Amino acid sequence: MVGFWLLQPGFVVTRVPYLGLLFYLWFGVFNLLAVVQFWSFAADFYSDEGGRRLFPAIAVGATAGSATGAWLAQALIRSGLSSTYSLLLVAAAALIGSLTLLTFAEAHGAEAPAPAPAEPGSVDRRGAFRLVLGDRYLLAVAIVILVANWVKTNSDNLLFAIVQEVLGGEAASRGIANTAALDRFTADQTTAFYGDFFFWVNAVALVMQSFLASRLLKYGGFGALFLALPVISLVAYPMLAAFPLLLLFRLAKIESGSTGTLMAVGRLAVAGVERDVVFALRTERRDDTLLVSGRLPLLMTDYGITPPKALLGMLKTDPKITVTFETVLAIPQT
Repeated sequence: MVGFWLLQPGFVVTRVPYLGLLFYLWFGVFNLLAVVQFWSFAADFYSDEGGRRLFPAIAVGATAGSATGAWLAQALIRSGLSSTYSLLLVAAAALIGSLTLLTFAEAHGAEAPAPAPAEPGSVDRRGAFRLVLGDRYLLAVAIVILVANWVKTNSDNLLFAIVQEVLGGEAASRGIANTAALDRFTADQTTAFYGDFFFWVNAVALVMQSFLASRLLKYGGFGALFLALPVISLVAYPMLAAFPLLLLFRLAKIESGSTGTLMAVGRLAVAGVERDVVFALRTERRDDTLLVSGRLPLLMTDYGITPPKALLGMLKTDPKITVTFETVLAIPQT
């Protein structure tokens, strides 16, 4: 990590060709091996009884750590205390702390009992690929995982493209034209967005893991847990296809309200249905830019959208939604 921090553009060298691709490949391998090595260490360190008692807590702690790390990343970026590249040093410090704790645990932990000898003929010496290809169930699981990761990767790429397009427009509105400044702005704002995004993703996962997964396991067993994710995917993606809430607002004018508040007047189109709307604006000056934000409560039924239901009506959605927006405008220099 320190090596990649030193190779950041314009620090030690001007630019390293394909550095982003190299970091992407390295991080993918490192991320996978770190998780595998941790759980392998835990399996060797704890007894069967200790593992059954502590592994759920470790899993919840891992999710809580993911939410905390994501929040910390976006907080450091938005506060100006760190840049995107400086976060590599923060991650390196956290990794050193984790390795220190693992070393301490290994030196002071109780010696794990010796594993029982395997019975003759009980060890499957086939390779991993032959094992998967030779079993229809494992092959089906592998295909599902492959398709799921393909869908997720494409979704991540689409989200990244949208984020870059929005940041490009924001940089233009702020008048950022210098290449180095533009690269720095895009990198920092992208990091801040994904930090906030993954904070909420992991926060929701933490709540579900803490309160929902245990009850599914208690009342439905591992079968219910394995079935939960496909059911969520089966419900979520058709809902996105059936209820594409695409919004478009066209501003007609800005006028002063009765209390002196700025009011935006225009037409809002949701899923092809247009209506006149008026809502309050909030402004905040930041150096040579003006931050403009607003909130607009809506009813889905006003735009011909029936609130979706799932699981035979057991899961219902509120017809009330709130549209929020925030944009930054450049103040002309006089």
